[in-house]
Amino acid sequence: MAMHNAFLDRPDWDRPSVHNSERCAQFRFGKTGSLVYRYYLPQEPEGAPIVLFLHGADVVGNDNESQLIYHDIGTMFAKKQWQEKHPCIIIAPQYGRGSYWSRNEIQNTIFSIIEDTAAAYNADRSRIYVYGYSAGGVGCLSLLKSRPELFAAAIPICGATDTDGLGNLAKVPLWLLHAEDDGIVLCSYGSMHLGSKDLFGKMAHEDRVQETKGKAGETLYSAGENLRYTELPAGFMEREYGVNPHCSWVYMSDKNRPELREWMFSKRRDTAAG
Repeated sequence: MAMHNAFLDRPDWDRPSVHNSERCAQFRFGKTGSLVYRYYLPQEPEGAPIVLFLHGADVVGNDNESQLIYHDIGTMFAKKQWQEKHPCIIIAPQYGRGSYWSRNEIQNTIFSIIEDTAAAYNADRSRIYVYGYSAGGVGCLSLLKSRPELFAAAIPICGATDTDGLGNLAKVPLWLLHAEDDGIVLCSYGSMHLGSKDLFGKMAHEDRVQETKGKAGETLYSAGENLRYTELPAGFMEREYGVNPHCSWVYMSDKNRPELREWMFSKRRDTAAG
């Protein structure tokens, strides 16, 4: 079973919507090696893109349910309205206590699951996407560093990384998302440990950066079409959603804010270039 995590008991933590359990029930169960995962198939999976979702440390375990049931972020692409517009295959693995997305055996198993799924359903290999929150945001960046040629785009949410492998990250369209006042994973560390703000700054240091203010006060920093960073100002998550600022994944799953999701699904990898 999943390990108990005190964050899930916090009154300021994100909670699933009333319909989330219905979407969870549409996900099938899978296991490759020691890694359990859930997967969703559209009505016509052939030729569909694949979306890989990486959960955070609040739902670590091996029950193969917690990665989906506690938040809407893992099931948002299974919503009927999204599937009608953008049918896609969704893969949502779960790692166990004492492990991490960055471990070689975990990553290799994930790559195998993606490959097996793509082969089984003749999926669109030019449109493999990855997103995740917190430890899953860290995991996104780690997977991109290992296999940048596999992914068409990525959205790491409230993640962090180190300074190694930034050249590989630059090969993948990237949209970072973080709350300025996140006290669990900082948006800026100012050292060799890079929060989203630090990472964007390092990757965009020679580019002209454009700043655009959103209606609710969020700031979008853009260094071209393929490198973006949305920063939610202090107090934003409490004011807009009534949750802890670490829960910035709620912003991405907001039905009234489809920009990040639409951007990711617009990306296609040049398979001829590898």
